[in-house]
Amino acid sequence: MNKKIGFAIWGITFAFYVFLMLIIPDNYTSDIVITIVFTGIAYVSQLLLWLYLFNSETTSDELFYKSPIILVSIAYLIFQFVVAMIKVYTGWTEPFKTTLIINISELFIVWFLIILLIGVNAHIKNVDSRQEDHRTILHK
Repeated sequence: MNKKIGFAIWGITFAFYVFLMLIIPDNYTSDIVITIVFTGIAYVSQLLLWLYLFNSETTSDELFYKSPIILVSIAYLIFQFVVAMIKVYTGWTEPFKTTLIINISELFIVWFLIILLIGVNAHIKNVDSRQEDHRTILHK
């Protein structure tokens, strides 16, 4: 049930974003087009990540291990959305190459963090399972 709510929220926010990005600007500069494309990439890539993370029923322990990855993912979407809305409302423009470099760098940094967190997640599970083997039950 929670997965359905999460994906519904994703769909609503993505539709809201697309609506705002296509309705608000009077003219579409290369800045706005690049921002729309990269925010679309951000939303779709995060959806694929969430499908990967929640491909089966998730227990509370697994959710705890996955929470840093989810936090980075959501923070990325929020940051991308805020930057896009600032650009649209203020008319803030940058040269084409600068906008492209910023968006590609942002995408690379976030995915680098996510991949690191996935690797760390596997290590933490391994360490935690070894610690469970050494625990003793004091009371029954």
